[in-house]
Order: sequence, then C-alpha cells, then structure tokens
Amino acid sequence: MEVVDNLKKIYKYGRGKNYLFLLALILAVFMSVLGVTVVKYSQEMIDSALGKEFLNFVYALKIGALIYMLRSFLDFLHYMIVVKYMLGLDVDIKAAVFKSLMFSTNRAYSVYHSGELITVIDNDIDRAIIGIFGIIDQIITNITLLVVSIIYLVSLNWILTFVCLIFALSTLLMGRIADRPISASSEKTQAALADANAYSQDVLMNVDIIKSYTYTEKAMERFAAYWNKYLKYYMYNRLLKALYGVLTAFINRGFYILLYALGGIYIIKGTISVGMFTAFIVLSENISGTMERLFSSWTDLIKVNVSARRFFEALNIPQEQDDTSNYKDSGAESDLLRFDNVWFGYSSEKPVLKGVSFSVKAGEKVAIVGPSGSGKSTVLSLILRFYEPDNGNIYYKGKNLRNYDYKELRDELAVVLQDTAVFTGTIMDNLKLVKPDATGEEIDRAVKAAGLYDFIMSLPQGYQTTIGEKGMQLSGGQRQRLGIARAFLKDAKVIMLDEATAALDANAEYQLYQALNKISANKAVIAISHRLSFVKDYDRIIVLQDGNIVEQGSHMQLINTDGLYARMYGLNTLDENLA
Repeated sequence: MEVVDNLKKIYKYGRGKNYLFLLALILAVFMSVLGVTVVKYSQEMIDSALGKEFLNFVYALKIGALIYMLRSFLDFLHYMIVVKYMLGLDVDIKAAVFKSLMFSTNRAYSVYHSGELITVIDNDIDRAIIGIFGIIDQIITNITLLVVSIIYLVSLNWILTFVCLIFALSTLLMGRIADRPISASSEKTQAALADANAYSQDVLMNVDIIKSYTYTEKAMERFAAYWNKYLKYYMYNRLLKALYGVLTAFINRGFYILLYALGGIYIIKGTISVGMFTAFIVLSENISGTMERLFSSWTDLIKVNVSARRFFEALNIPQEQDDTSNYKDSGAESDLLRFDNVWFGYSSEKPVLKGVSFSVKAGEKVAIVGPSGSGKSTVLSLILRFYEPDNGNIYYKGKNLRNYDYKELRDELAVVLQDTAVFTGTIMDNLKLVKPDATGEEIDRAVKAAGLYDFIMSLPQGYQTTIGEKGMQLSGGQRQRLGIARAFLKDAKVIMLDEATAALDANAEYQLYQALNKISANKAVIAISHRLSFVKDYDRIIVLQDGNIVEQGSHMQLINTDGLYARMYGLNTLDENLA
C-alpha cells in the first residue's frame, strides 16, 4: 500500500530521532489504558455512593484523582515529544528536498514551475510529516483505547458489547468505501493549489510588464479562474468527507438509542448496576468517538499521502552525476576551451546546436552573436554542464568536460547573466556568494572594476546595506554591475557574459570593457551580446544561425565579407543612433 510505503520512506529520514516517536507511541498506549482505568474507578464511586459505602467511595475517588493527574502530566509530555520529533523530521526532509533540487539536472528541474516547488517545500512537506505522524499517533491511541474498552465492556456485558462492535464495524466499512473517491479528489485539489500558486507568483513577479501591456484585467480574471478551480475541487473534497462523516454519525446515533434501551432493561432486571451502565455509556461513547476518529484519520491519511507523493517526486528528481565513463581526452593543446562537432537539443526532435566547433585560448576574448534562438545561450549552458552534448565533445584544458567533477569545473568558470540574481541580505553577502573567504581588498578591487564602488560608498551602511525583496531595490544596471563584480571577485579562468551589459549605458559599457581588458590577461572571455558595439573589439566573433556557425573572424573581417554579421551590425548601429 502506498501510504505504508511512504511512511517507511519518511521513517528512514528520522534516524537518530525515531526513538522519540516510539516513546510517544508507548505513552499514547499507556494513556489510553489509564483512560479506561479511570472509568472503572468511576463505576466503583457511583456504586459505592448509591450503596452508601463511604470508605470504598473515598478509596475509588483517591485512585481516580491520582490517575487523572498522572494522565494530565503524561499528556503534556507526549505532546512535547511529538512536536519535537515531527518538527525535527520536517526540517530534515525540507533540507533533503532542497538539496535534491539544488543538485538536480537542469533538464529535470526545468519541468517544474518555481511556484510548484515552493508549494512542495512550504506546504506539502509540512502537511505530510506533521499530518502522517500526527495521524499515526492518533490511530495507535484510538486502537489501544478501542481494544482496552472492548475488553472491559465484555467483562460488564457481552451482549451490549456485541451490539457496539456491529456498529463499529459498519463505521470501518464506510471508511473503506470512502478511500478511492477522497484520494482522487485530494490529488486534484493539491494540483489545483499548485497551479494557482504558480500563476500568482508569475503575476506578482511581472507586475510592471502586465501593466505595460494593459493585461491587468485579464490577469485578474485568470487569477480568479485558477483560485475558483481550486475552491471547486476543495469544496468537493470537503463535501465527500462531510457526506461520509454524516452517514457514519447517523449509524452511531442509532447505536446510542439501542444501547440506552437495552441498558435500561438490564438495570430493571438487576443484571447490571447503575455504575456499571454508566461506565458502559462512557466507554461506548469512546468506541463511537474512536470509530469516527479512525475514519477521519484514515481519510486524512489518504489526503496527506498526496502531499507525501509530491515531495517524494522532488526527492527523486534526477541528480547531476559525475560521469565515470572516462571519456577520451584530447591531450595537451594550446586551446583553453574547445567545442568539437557538438550537437545538442532540448528535445530529440529539434536540435539547437548542429555540429558546432570552435576554440578559445587563454587571454582571448570571443563573442558569440546571432539572431534570437540561434543557440547562443545554449553554448554557455553546455560549458557549465547544465546539459550534456547529444553528440560531439567539449574539452577544457585538454580534458573532456564529462571527465570533470561538477564542482571542479564550475570553480573555474564565472557567468554573468542579463538578469542578475539578487538574494535577500547585504551587498557583502551577495558578493561573497562566489568567494566566502574574500578579503576586503579583493572585494574593493572587484567592485571598483565593475563600476559599483562609488554607489556602494554613497549608501549610509555601505557594504552592509540590505538588498533584495526585504531591502533596497537595485536598478537593472546596478544589478548587472553586481553580477559583474561577482565574476571579477571569483577570479575564474573563463568569464562568460550573457547579455551582461544590456542595462548599461554606452559609457558604463566602455568602462566595463576596459576593466575586462585589465583582468583577463590570462583568462578567456566569452560574451553573448545583441549590442555589437560592445564586442566589435573582441579578438574573434562567432556568428550562429539556426544552430550552425555561419561566420567567424574579427569585426573588420566579418564586415568586409558583407554577410549576416555585417547586416546585423548595420541594423544594430541604426537602432543605437535612433535611440
């Protein structure tokens, strides 16, 4: 059964803590026994009072009071143990899911929406861990209470006990009937919630774009549609649970009517005492309530298992694995980086790169240009080993890229994207992401080279200024300078720029070019840019079109050939002049 399988998997993550859960279950069993024991002494108190047996009454009262106090203390202890266990396990599994996502392959990760993953980490894990173990604890408690109550009730009157069990089994049967429709409904509800969260996040992250396209009203309509769909599934799920709950409650109420009738007859006949019948009523209510709770626990377990299934999918996402196939290296060569007849496609039907071959030497600045969709950014993704070539090889320092450890390779590379990621924290925190042990002098040097030093020094808190969602908002140009400063600080062998100057003006772009010249004496620089004025002085320009290298050479060589690059440069210059 999937629920049991998932419980076993989750339990494995509790190594070192599972003794807490076992202790909690032992306490739950003991408290259930104490609960029935209290009823026994309550029966003796009632019969002693009616029989005017004062000493027996006082004795039963003392024992009952002691049991009540002991049970209250154990209840508090049980609660604290359960909370400590479940929250500790919750944090551990969140860390495991986070790690799994961090080391997942880009091909597998790209299938997920960030809003869906946030729902898994923020919602599904909490619901599954706290839900499953809380429910298991309740199930053990209720089963123990049920068994002990039945044993005691049989000792009072087996016929009345038999009537109780008939109705109890009817309740269990209703729980089994409810299994399939409630499980299917819960799964649809969770999927609708993930879709609604994903769309909400998309809208909130792109409010400016939505406003600029006057898409606000339509966005609100779609927002309402997503959440109304979730509400529809949620209400249907609650309706199913309510219908089964009402039917179960109806059966139990019929049981009470029959129980009171039979009990009254037995008291009149003198078969049982008033105290015994009172104890029977209390424990029969325990059985009735226990059956209802077991039913609810079962349906809740089905529901939270949907959440468990979702986070196990994230845990089992394909991981980046260092290839041990020992691919053939190219041997010693003068090129720092070389593509050799590389073919690649995000899907097997449509290749993005078609037999691409080029090389980059240390100290060389190479630009990759071409129309949108020609495969420029894909080249950088392959260098970073976000993806592997379908055919062909890539060599770095004469060694096949597949023979590198991921960390070993990426420590040698620095990439600056058009949309620089800014994390909530200080400017210093954001800079030290690439080099946690960087000295103040190294940071100043990188920031000055990126043209961000004066701006930072103008801030009251300087490097300690908080930025990101909860802090100061940086402009597009400032974000890009921050990304460039990170690349300079990392001191990597290969610096890759993917539209890294798109938000900079011409003067800032020129300053960056000068800074690159200073720091790249023994480094390779690979730049992707639509602004050809930034790369015209590069050592070599590679022109991609439809995944093929169609031209290659210096700026002047390509201008003189009057090919695609020359046409692109002419249009680019015209656009800049018009701007």
